[in-house]
Amino acid sequence: MSERLIDYLRRNYGDAHSARALKRMIDQGWCRVNDCVERHSTRKLRPSDCVTLHIQTAASKTRSWETGRVLFEDDHLVIYNKPAGISSDGATGLEAFAQERQLILLNRLDKDTTG
Repeated sequence: MSERLIDYLRRNYGDAHSARALKRMIDQGWCRVNDCVERHSTRKLRPSDCVTLHIQTAASKTRSWETGRVLFEDDHLVIYNKPAGISSDGATGLEAFAQERQLILLNRLDKDTTG
């Protein structure tokens, strides 16, 4: 039985990355099947295929978490004043910060909205 590449990645990396982020990684050439870059998320995998995902850290290519924008923080909640121009739920420094602290997004703002 064959499985699509995106389904394989969601099953193995879905806890750490959204399906959209995984698709973007494939599109950007971060995924290899049998040591060859694979840019088609619908590729059918065979049991003998070797899949490698090279995950680039979000902080190295995007704006990082700015501690001066933290409005409130305790053991259970962080309220952050997001600047305009970055996504609330995409592969950003915010996502990396949230993953470190096991935070989840409770409310999303549009990319061009601050708050």
